[in-house]
Amino acid sequence: MRKGNRRILLMALLVVLGLILVLYWQRSRSQVWVAFQHDEPVRSPGLFEIRCEINAIAFSPDGRFVAVGCGGLGIDVDEEGDRLGDKIRLWRTKDGRLAGVMRGPKDVVDGLAFSPDGRWLASAGVDQKTGECVVRLWDFQKGKLTHTWNAPSETVQFSPDGRWFGFAESPHCLALIKVGTWEKRKHFQLMEAFGKIKTFTFSPDAELLAVANAGSLIHLLRIADGQRWKVLRGQSGYLSAIAFSPDGQWLASGSWNLARKGELMLWGVKEGKSRRLFSGDVTCLAFSPNGRWLASGHHDGMVRVWMMPKGRLAWAWALNLRLDFFLFIPTTKFIPTIKREVATALAFSPDSKLLAIGTDRGYLRTFRLMSE
Repeated sequence: MRKGNRRILLMALLVVLGLILVLYWQRSRSQVWVAFQHDEPVRSPGLFEIRCEINAIAFSPDGRFVAVGCGGLGIDVDEEGDRLGDKIRLWRTKDGRLAGVMRGPKDVVDGLAFSPDGRWLASAGVDQKTGECVVRLWDFQKGKLTHTWNAPSETVQFSPDGRWFGFAESPHCLALIKVGTWEKRKHFQLMEAFGKIKTFTFSPDAELLAVANAGSLIHLLRIADGQRWKVLRGQSGYLSAIAFSPDGQWLASGSWNLARKGELMLWGVKEGKSRRLFSGDVTCLAFSPNGRWLASGHHDGMVRVWMMPKGRLAWAWALNLRLDFFLFIPTTKFIPTIKREVATALAFSPDSKLLAIGTDRGYLRTFRLMSE
């Protein structure tokens, strides 16, 4: 081997070794930036490796459990030889241990929701055996699957008063089902010109539904009569997430855009006026139950927490770096590159002290937020 080739090979080995050391260091630590000073604002995160893309997180109303729904191919295998990525997993918040799995059909899970009384757990996703989009309802206390609907919904929600259970029963129609009888009682049909339903959420008083289509419109619908009350326009890009503040005064929305940057917007519900909190693609959103914090996940590998109602940046986390490869077409070779994990799901605990972050690399991180 020529001397020059040996030097190139040695340099390549050093670069790879350096990347491995960086990834190893990042694996056990996330960087935290504090935008303004607090006394001990964040404790060290808890880290659970699930090893499948996390699409949904939901805390039980009593705060004892956190349910995690995965998408894509799971890697871990249980004692029966099944991929754990195909199941809804439950973790105890007290000690971070796996409490169990909701056994049943193997689904790619896109959405999860607990009923306010904690009796029911609902999921939305795709049945991996049939390829059909399904919504499932579980008796959480018994761990038993009770109902299944064929519906192309990415989101499932219970109304805050516990009366209604909602999902998209068709690309342009939202169905509300009476909890307990599980009969379809209300339908909200959107014009096809507005695009298919992407996500939706109930207002805290259970009087309004905010429905986001696959474009940039947010429809505010009255549950009582099914009429459209207001349309929020002006969001840049394609809507990815929406969330009401606990007092119902604000609606946060996030979007993404390949050509231009998406944005994080905050809307006044009554007047319909908006202000931009951040310019950049948004993957997920969550308000804390006490209304003090708004958390947002972004394609740049950051998780940002905003102080409400001023919308002031409080904290920002940089998620772990990862080694990735992309195909360089002219040479048909894979080139190593460094990227950050991306937050794909966020949820606050009922007491607003714990923030759970799920990522596209299968890590569930929990941060304990301290009081000011």
